[in-house]
Amino acid sequence: MAGTGEDKLSARQELAIVALLGSSTVKGAAEQAKVSEASLFKWLKDPAFKQRLSYVRKIVTDQAFTAVGTDLQEIGRNAVATIKRNLGPPAPPAVQVRAATVALDKLANWQMVADLQEQIEGLKAQLAGQAHGEHREPPGAGGEAAGASNGADAVRVAGDAGAAAGGPDAPVHGDGVAAGPVAGPVPDEPGEAGVAPLFPPGG
Repeated sequence: MAGTGEDKLSARQELAIVALLGSSTVKGAAEQAKVSEASLFKWLKDPAFKQRLSYVRKIVTDQAFTAVGTDLQEIGRNAVATIKRNLGPPAPPAVQVRAATVALDKLANWQMVADLQEQIEGLKAQLAGQAHGEHREPPGAGGEAAGASNGADAVRVAGDAGAAAGGPDAPVHGDGVAAGPVAGPVPDEPGEAGVAPLFPPGG
């Protein structure tokens, strides 16, 4: 059989493999298989022997898990039947209450596990979508963020321009009036700020 190494081993090596699976030490397996310990250590370095040992160990492990699973299923069925039988008469009231409590606890645990499984499946689907580049921002989120950023930049640029052109730190030109958004004080009398009076003094 391909991949099992069965056709490359002798009968003694097959017995040694069975002994290895049933013993906790190489020495014990060698005694059980009636081979020398040195021979068994030598076989354990052989790729064909190791392949066959790994294959047989997997088969035995799978069979053991299957048998345990079958037993657990049978135990579970018996446990459920026992709880159902004690939920009503002729069981005493105290026993009925206890059985009902156990049933409700198990039902709550089952529901919690089902909810967690649903959440895990949702997270797995979300991660799979992100891995394939399907993640998208909520509608309008990108535009609002961009608009807010552009608006803030525009206000900042306008403020900088005002400070450069006519803000408090801007230079005062020949007419004595700042050219920025905040101008100098409004003159109370004609003639200020470089404007010639209509009626010069003494005229």
